[in-house]
Amino acid sequence: GGELRKETYNFAPSDASANFLVAGFGAAGVGASGSRKVQSAYAETAVPLLKNVLAFKSLELDAAVRFDSYQHVGNTTNPKASIRWELFNGLLLRASAGSGFRAPTLNNLYSPQTHGITTNGSRDLIRCPVGTSGIQDCSTQFVTNGGGSRNLKPEKSLSETAGVVWEPTKNYSLGVDFFRISVSDLIATAFGSATILSDPVRYASFIQRGPADSNPSGKGPIIGIDQYLINLGKTNVDGFDVDLTGRVFSTDTDKVTLRGNGTYIMRYDQQQTSGVFTNSINNPASGGIGLVIRWRHTANVTWKHGAWLGSLTQNFQVGTHDTRTSLQTVANTPIPRNVAPYETYDGQLSYSGFKKVKLTVGVKNLGTVAAAGVVV
Repeated sequence: GGELRKETYNFAPSDASANFLVAGFGAAGVGASGSRKVQSAYAETAVPLLKNVLAFKSLELDAAVRFDSYQHVGNTTNPKASIRWELFNGLLLRASAGSGFRAPTLNNLYSPQTHGITTNGSRDLIRCPVGTSGIQDCSTQFVTNGGGSRNLKPEKSLSETAGVVWEPTKNYSLGVDFFRISVSDLIATAFGSATILSDPVRYASFIQRGPADSNPSGKGPIIGIDQYLINLGKTNVDGFDVDLTGRVFSTDTDKVTLRGNGTYIMRYDQQQTSGVFTNSINNPASGGIGLVIRWRHTANVTWKHGAWLGSLTQNFQVGTHDTRTSLQTVANTPIPRNVAPYETYDGQLSYSGFKKVKLTVGVKNLGTVAAAGVVV
């Protein structure tokens, strides 16, 4: 297959924003636009290698490749291969490996420049070394520059999976799959102004300076700190997906089925500016990616009786640690604040006794509805 696509981006501020009459939007009055052409081609093949030979009830190989060309960004070719081995009825092994690619969006590339300021009391450690004083360079606020960047590279990934599906009987099945994902050149906002100012030599490329003056350092004053989008660091993720299905009761008129699927994250490491990887699991302050939960699952029970079908679903995630600490202390040490496990329940009922018509009614988060009823 193939694909040809043209993408267009146009940010048109309102008249009020264009005249900078709306407070709090550093670049709302600046319009921006851009476009690009995208060309893609892909192919996939499934090859049966063996069937009913020795321990191979069936052995199948799947291979795929995709080529993408993004105007102003570049070209990429990403292959994928997977294997499926059914040893006998009820036992299946499978594995896959492949690479991925995500081009920067037009908003990443062309979003208008924004401006802000650093916190009050910021210091230029080159023109104002620690121990000296003064307003200019030593205790002031510097202008920051943000927005999109046309120098962004695509994000790239490598992924591997391996798993097993076991069906001891026709009514029960268990699937467990291991996954490993590595993403590099992540598109993110550049280092914070505090990080840049803490080491102005290392991060000199992010600091704009004016002409040199009488300052003994020989460097000009800071006129801007760049915080545009850049490609920054890597993320490594390991974990397991688990899927369980069981038909626990079955007659001519009634069937009760249990289903459950969950994900366990073993590792979610993000690379910091120092190059060191830190764990992001259950850590709300882990780089703005949101809270990474160690374990979460969905469990469901359904009861089918003739044309009626009812179901109850539990959504669950384990407890976490908050970044804040409670006011209680032990030996003047704050006690970390824990967040309890979180769960909700959804219910649904459907009727399919009419010809070509199925009626369904459901409620999400039954607990909240019940609690609201009590309060009222």
